Amino acid sequence: MHPPRTTTRRGALSRTEHCGHVGRLGVLPGARGRGLAKFLLWDQFAADADSGQVGTMLHVDTNNPTPAPDLYLSVGMTATLVLDVWRREVIV
Repeated sequence: MHPPRTTTRRGALSRTEHCGHVGRLGVLPGARGRGLAKFLLWDQFAADADSGQVGTMLHVDTNNPTPAPDLYLSVGMTATLVLDVWRREVIV
């Protein structure tokens, strides 16, 4: 049995890639810097491997003011698809 971990869901892309998917991962500001997010990610990697997945995916907003992308790099994840989202504001 695994300890509590990240919220997961199986999206279409993760199913076709045979990967688990981290739906949400967040640590409250007061609890940051203690390795909790790394623990949760490593636990998810193990759970995905145990279930026969070949990897673990997640989506991240690189404009996020937290150091999330550095966290993902530190546990061996790599960016495999980068999207730009465009918008135009409409004045009402």
